[in-house]
This record gives sequence, structure tokens and C-alpha cells, in this order.
Amino acid sequence: MKIFVAGGTGAIGRPLVKKLIDEKNLVVGLARSDRAARQLETLGAQVIKGDALDGHSLSECLASTRPDVVVNQLTALPKRIQPRQLGRDLATTNRLRTEAIEPIVAAVRAIGATLIVHSTAFAYSPKTAEICVEEDPLFRDAPCDWGPVVRAIHQMESRALSVPDSLVLRYGHLYGPGTSYAADGSFTKDVRLRRIPLIGPASGEFSFIHVADAVEATLASLNSKLSGIYNVVDDEPAPVNEWLPFFAAQLGAPKPRHIPKLAARLAAGWYGTFAMTAQSGASNRKLKDHSGWAPRIPSWRTGFVGLRNSDGDVAIEAAASSPHKGR
Repeated sequence: MKIFVAGGTGAIGRPLVKKLIDEKNLVVGLARSDRAARQLETLGAQVIKGDALDGHSLSECLASTRPDVVVNQLTALPKRIQPRQLGRDLATTNRLRTEAIEPIVAAVRAIGATLIVHSTAFAYSPKTAEICVEEDPLFRDAPCDWGPVVRAIHQMESRALSVPDSLVLRYGHLYGPGTSYAADGSFTKDVRLRRIPLIGPASGEFSFIHVADAVEATLASLNSKLSGIYNVVDDEPAPVNEWLPFFAAQLGAPKPRHIPKLAARLAAGWYGTFAMTAQSGASNRKLKDHSGWAPRIPSWRTGFVGLRNSDGDVAIEAAASSPHKGR
């Protein structure tokens, strides 16, 4: 197939492009800069220069390449996201989700392509008991800067799903090479410096997914010709009070400090406090049932081992890419 990838130089995009090419697909990568173009060429992709935030430019790129599949992996995440500054740090990503989707949808309709969109599995409205499934509502009325982020996600998903047979993949918190949870990532550095505390009961649920498993899930979804919305997460959603101390221990870092919820609002803001105390995890059951995919690293407990240096990242990714009898 000819596959157009927007966002092919991101944490998921790079290994996804490589895997697609390894499977003998023709991959065309969108590049705004010369640096991005070189990265895509190194991976073996064809490159088309264009700007995802310029509707005319993006439309021309899609019309001229006429792909069978369009994969939208567009984000513009800074290396470090400050919970108190989500409006600033996610402003461009919000624009990509609300503006770039329009020319993509128009082009996909015109050329009859399949559309796959990268979304988020931690934007659900908070629940008090079981983990979230795809039919649960997103937290569109969230306060502060999280509300605009979730509304941008909802708008992108809604527009994508207006196209027949389109697919929305809601990835969990990504870890592995190129992420903030990598050996050299910003979150990892902060944990080493004891800057990430346990807030209040620290009962917020996180659903993680290793980058290599996220790529495999994307390929499985494409090969299975799935449509609709699917969570891409591992098998073990976990509260912060379980996974954060474990994460710190794997780094050889000091135990996280514990601070009251009220005091945390001053330091971490509304979103940081919400994520640590009230966020909901997500289920991967639907994707498993419909595609036969299963995460090769089924739990963050395995995935976080070896994070003291970048060699640990490489070893974990190699393990995730090896043959898996349960697949």
C-alpha cells in the first residue's frame, strides 16, 4: 500500500514508518523542515514538503500523492510539559488537532483513502470504579487548560469518524525511546531529582503503553481493517501510588515525596493534581478482541525495568519487537 504519514518523526512516527517500510509498503512522509525530511529519508520514506497548519499546503500534498491510507500522528509536544502551563505547551498540538484534520478529512474523502488518527486514552471523564472503555465520554467540560485540550481531541476524533471506515487509536501514556519516560526523558530527570511527588492519596489511574507496542497495535489495526475507536494500552492500569515509587526504584532514585492535595494545587496546578489523584485508566479489551493484538510488554512493571540508562530503553524495545507466542 501507499501510506501517507503526517507526524512521521515523532516517538511513534519514526518506528512506525520503519515498520511500514519493512512490510514492503510505500511510505510518504510529510516534512515541514529540512531536518524532518532528512530523518524520514534516513528511515527509507519518500518525502513531501508541506506545512500541516497550512490547509492549502496539506491538501496539495495529499492530492498529489493519492495514498491508500493516511496516518495522522501529528503532535507538537515540547520536551518538557509543565502541568501549570498546558495552555502554552499544548497550544500548537491543539491547533494541529482542530485545523489539520479538516484538509485531511476532505482529501481522504476525495481520494477514497482510509484514515487512521492518533488520539489519547487519558482524556476520559473521571470514574469512581471500573476503568474506562471506548464508549465512555471524554472530559470535555474539564476546568482550566485541560478542557480546551480535551475539546480539541474530541473535535479531531469526531471529524475523523465522519469518514467511512476511519480509525481512531487512543494511545495511553507512552514510554520508551523518544518519550518523557525514557532514560533521558524530562519526567525521568525530574523523578531522579525528586521533583515528582505523590499528591494526596495518589490514586489517579494511569494506563501505559510502550512505544514498540503502540506501533505493533497500529499495524495490527491496519492489517485487520478496523474502524471506530480503540484504546491502545497495556494490561495493567495502575494508580500513581503503585507505579511512581516503582519507577523511582528502577532509576535508583530517592523515594518520591508525599504532599497534601491542597498544597499540590499551588505547585502542580489543577491538571497535575487531577492526573495524580482522579484520572481514570483505560481498557484494551476491545482492541484485543477485534484485532488479535496483545502487548508484548503487558505491564509497566516489566517495561520500567532497565530505565537507568539508554541501553535499557534499547533492550526493552528489542524485547517488544521479538516474536511473541501470545500474539
